[in-house]
Amino acid sequence: MLQKVFFTYKSLLYNPKYVEDLKKDLIGTLENVDSYQNSDEPIHLNNKLPLVIFHCEFSQKRGPRAFRALRNTDRQKNLKTWPRLDFPEIYVLEGGYSAFYSEFAEFCEGTYVKMVEKTHRVEYAIAKDNDKKLWGKKYAVEYN
Repeated sequence: MLQKVFFTYKSLLYNPKYVEDLKKDLIGTLENVDSYQNSDEPIHLNNKLPLVIFHCEFSQKRGPRAFRALRNTDRQKNLKTWPRLDFPEIYVLEGGYSAFYSEFAEFCEGTYVKMVEKTHRVEYAIAKDNDKKLWGKKYAVEYN
């Protein structure tokens, strides 16, 4: 998924509507990628790619793992032009969304709901299963 978003469809990161839709529904956005490539949406005024901030609930496993995956892919793609990178500004949100929300709730939409809440049991089970499939049992995030 990182490969598609950040390299295959990299030019779409200039499209504010695409970036907003990525935040809402990553898989759906990638399925409808043609509609963004042909749109008349304005690009960012400074023509720079947005900086990337990865996070998960606590930024202990999934957020840092996504950061490392993007950074490693970027380094491999730019091996011959080192130290140039396509995405020089990528970060991991310290403390995760949990810490951010506790300090800056006014900048967040809705309320903060912990991943282990009963209302998210289905998403929780899917995330746990996907984590094991993607990373193997050795690297799977413990959700208990």
